[in-house]
Amino acid sequence: MSRALWNVQASFYGALRANPMSRAILENENQALMRLLHRIPKKHFEKVLDVGTGEGNALSVLNASGLACVNAMP
Repeated sequence: MSRALWNVQASFYGALRANPMSRAILENENQALMRLLHRIPKKHFEKVLDVGTGEGNALSVLNASGLACVNAMP
């Protein structure tokens, strides 16, 4: 996908996430991800790959879980 087309799509994604119902869904997703991360012993994590397609939400949840995460985008 071209960068220009991606930028247009990203603006719609941002507008969707500004909707209160979408925010509630995202918060529920974040809580479910955090519960899942707490069930897996930390010793099992050497590296985590987040193949992002959004605004970095999962990466922020991973960081909040205590994992040391970095954004590897060039």
